[in-house]
Amino acid sequence: MSELYNKFHEHFEVVSADTVGLMEKAFRIRYQVYCVEKSYETAEAYPDGMEIDEYDMHSTHSLVKCQRSGDTQASSGWFCRIRWMSIHHYR
Repeated sequence: MSELYNKFHEHFEVVSADTVGLMEKAFRIRYQVYCVEKSYETAEAYPDGMEIDEYDMHSTHSLVKCQRSGDTQASSGWFCRIRWMSIHHYR
């Protein structure tokens, strides 16, 4: 693997947000970044402090945790439309 990959995994761990608690943590991080820090979304629209959209229940979410402290540093969500596109594209 590359040096960057190795350095990343020396310090961080990627964790699947596969429980309700971990998904809520991912949504809270996204709220902090999207609504509070970057103002991409209106914070008042998410009074529970979790930025959630219509794709989230059909997405795969991950968290990035610091190896040393155990703190969650980042989150990501992936929504796959390949199946839908392949079925409808050729009709």
